[in-house]
Formats: sequence, C-alpha cells, structure tokens
Amino acid sequence: MEPFRTLLVEDEPIIRYYVSGILEDSGRYTVVGTAEDAPEAIAAAAELEPDVVLMDVRLPRGDGAEATAAIRDARPETVVVAMSSLTSPTTIAGVLRAGAVGYLSKNARPEEILRALDAAMDGTFSFSPEVGAAVVDAMSATTPDRPAVPRTAPKLSPREHAALRLLVRGLSNAQIAERLGVSESAVKARVHRLMRRLDADTRTGVAVAAVRLGLVPEDDD
Repeated sequence: MEPFRTLLVEDEPIIRYYVSGILEDSGRYTVVGTAEDAPEAIAAAAELEPDVVLMDVRLPRGDGAEATAAIRDARPETVVVAMSSLTSPTTIAGVLRAGAVGYLSKNARPEEILRALDAAMDGTFSFSPEVGAAVVDAMSATTPDRPAVPRTAPKLSPREHAALRLLVRGLSNAQIAERLGVSESAVKARVHRLMRRLDADTRTGVAVAAVRLGLVPEDDD
C-alpha cells in the first residue's frame, strides 16, 4: 500500500524536522509538503491534496482551528490531526469543532504520533494520554448530538475501573494490558462491557460519560 500523503503544518523548524523524520521512517506516511502559517497550510492543502494534515494549533497569521475548518470545507476527505503544546479545553474544543479528529501533545512520543495518525486514517478519534482529560472535557462540551449519559453512575468492578482510568487517559488496549498485567483480549472485553454499561458506541463516548458521571476525575493522573 502506498504511504499516506501527509502535510505537516508547524512553524518551528526543529519540530518540523523531528516529526518529518518520524513519519518518513515509519514507511506508512510520506511528507509531501510543509507549511509554517495558516494561509500557507490552506494553500498547500488545496495544491497537494494530502490524505492527512498534522496541524499545529497556534500558528502565525491565523490559527490551526481556522486552517482546519478551511481545509475540511474545501476537501472533506482530508483528515486533520491537531498537535499542540496547548492543553486548555477551550483551545481543544475549537479545533475539534473545526473538524480535527485527533489531538496530540507536542511531547508525544513517536509511537503516539503514529498511533494517532493510524487511528485517524481508520476513522477513529485519538489523543495523547497527557491531554486525555482536557480532550474529554472538550468533547463533552462540543458534541450536542452525543448519546444520553445515564443519570446514575453504574457501579464498576475494580478491574473495570482500572481499565476505565487508563482509557480516559488515551491509552490503547495494548498499553492498558501492559499496565494492568493482563492480556489484550481481557482489556477488549472490559472495554466492551464499559461501552454497554455507559451506553456508549465508542471509546471516546466511554471517556466522556466517565468524566461527566464523575467515575474518573478530570485531573486524574
């Protein structure tokens, strides 16, 4: 399979160099262009027609949310994943409303960057563990058509609660399994039970419901 065509939007040269290396070395992504500000990002996306855009949120001459909205309006099939050092729910909510399907911290490890991009290309929302609570807060505030959350928090088993805390932080099933010392299939079973018990269709829905019901504090670490 051909690598996904990637547009990297970042105004810091060192970060552009670092992230470009990660993407190219993976063999799954190829950087077809870079941009340093919002107008450049919009123009580059129109010219290069990338499969995915890795978008800095704070940019010169505009911001990542504005660029994301413009790119998604012009080319809905292009996937946008945000990447920023900013972790406020307001900032995250803005870029999610604009159409981003993932949110990464600039401190994200290479495997986290690739996992988020892989998830995005597979149609799944993803975020860095360290911004998990802020993303969940932003998602719960920006999804008006979200499924209703149960009025009363269900009583979870210690195993379910342990898995839930890590899920809310953005860890994958494999990472949760490693942290808890169990098999990945056992984690998958717990996640499916959590989805049923919280009336959620997705992992993000589980995380949103968990925070709104107070099952996991938003500052949980």
